Amino acid sequence: MIEFTRYMKCALFCFLMALYGCDINSVSAPSISESLIKGIKVDGLERVDEFIGEDWDMVCVLVPYQNILRDTDDKKRQKINERIHDLDLAIGEGNWHILLIKEEEVVAQSIDRSKMFDIKQAGFSHFMKLKFSKAQFIPSSCEPFDKAVFFKFVEDKRIYITLGGRGK
Repeated sequence: MIEFTRYMKCALFCFLMALYGCDINSVSAPSISESLIKGIKVDGLERVDEFIGEDWDMVCVLVPYQNILRDTDDKKRQKINERIHDLDLAIGEGNWHILLIKEEEVVAQSIDRSKMFDIKQAGFSHFMKLKFSKAQFIPSSCEPFDKAVFFKFVEDKRIYITLGGRGK
C-alpha cells in the first residue's frame, strides 16, 4: 500500500478538487477525499485538518443508518441536527457521512462502505480499547476541528476508520 506524505496528500487533494470542479474556498463544498482517508497508515492517527484546506469549527460523523447526532441535550448538536435534515443525505447501509460545521453552515461528505473499508464508532473489543489507550485516542462522533483525528485499524480482516480526539 502507498503511504502518502503530507505533500502528496495536499497535491492529491488539489488534483481531485480541480478534477471535480470544486472551489476549495467554498464553505458549501465538502472537502475530504475518500482516497486520502484510505491513505492513512493502519494503526495510525491522522489529524482531520491535514485533509482539508479550510478552517471549520467542528467535524462529526454519521455512521450507517444514523440520521442525527446523538446527545441532543447539547444545543449546538440540536442545531446541527436541524441542518442535517436539509442536506437530504442517503441514510442506509451503503454509506456513512463526514459532517463539517462552521458557525451555522453544515456540509457533508458521503463515503461508500465496502467489505474492505468501513467506519466504526462503537462496540470496540477490549484489544481495540487497549490500542486506543496506547495511542491516547478517544473515539467520539464529534470533535472540535483543530483537535479531531482519525484512527485507522484492522479488525476481523476489515479496515476501519474511527473519528475521535487525543486523550491526555
